[in-house]
Amino acid sequence: MADQDLLLFARESASRSDDLYALLSLDATATDQDVRRAFRKKALTAHPDKAGDNYDPALYERLERTRDVLLNPEAKEVYNNGMKAVLEKKRQREQMGAKRRQLVEELERREEEAKRQKTDGEGGGGRDKVRDMAARGRRKMEELRRKREEAEERERAVREREEAEQQQQKQAEKAEEKDYDGEIAELERRLAEKQRLKAEKKKAKRKEETKNEDQATSSSLPSDTIRKEKDMADRGDKVSAATTTTTTTNANSDAGPTGQLGNKFASTMARLRAAQAKKDEEKRRREEKEAKAAAAS
Repeated sequence: MADQDLLLFARESASRSDDLYALLSLDATATDQDVRRAFRKKALTAHPDKAGDNYDPALYERLERTRDVLLNPEAKEVYNNGMKAVLEKKRQREQMGAKRRQLVEELERREEEAKRQKTDGEGGGGRDKVRDMAARGRRKMEELRRKREEAEERERAVREREEAEQQQQKQAEKAEEKDYDGEIAELERRLAEKQRLKAEKKKAKRKEETKNEDQATSSSLPSDTIRKEKDMADRGDKVSAATTTTTTTNANSDAGPTGQLGNKFASTMARLRAAQAKKDEEKRRREEKEAKAAAAS
């Protein structure tokens, strides 16, 4: 249901022969969708944000009132009926003679003047209403502008805060990446140093064990026997040495006491060589085991 102000605006517009359809560049067959589309098009030039210094609050208020009248069935019917009455009077006046038409126009002018004076006496007045409408329009536009500016300010503050938080987060992530790189480099350095020390320690231990073994062998064998064993190890001719020993043993067995002394020496040498070969094999296996352990660590 339309309010009284809207119905009054519709009646007054009709009584003034104010074509609301023409104001929106429409005709009487326009639909509600046509009215809304036409209002948006007109508002693009009459809106205070678009018109700037040429903004006319009375015109913008009139456009809004026209839209409301044409979209409200009751107000639209009042306006259309009023326009029909005005057009009918105009048609009847055109059919009158000149003298009678002048008389009717004079009577209508006096009626309009009496109505205007009566309205002015009551403190309303058409001009006052127009001024009130313009003032309401200005207040409405100012309120809309203020709300829009506040919304834009809030959005800007939120956007700036989000950008600042993102910047701080990026800086923190960058600092963490630097710290991680430094920690990784330090851990790798410590690990390499530890492995180096461990390898040196194992190498020194093997060297010490080899030295001890050499000393033990030197203390238990005659110097000439050691020299012979070393020569035989260098040549890698253990089989030939064994064959030579066997031949020497057989020869000595036929030589009496002198042969018996040779047999004892040959037997001792054979045992020493077997013991030395066993130690060499154990040493080789131990070195292979340590090399595998070092590679695994």
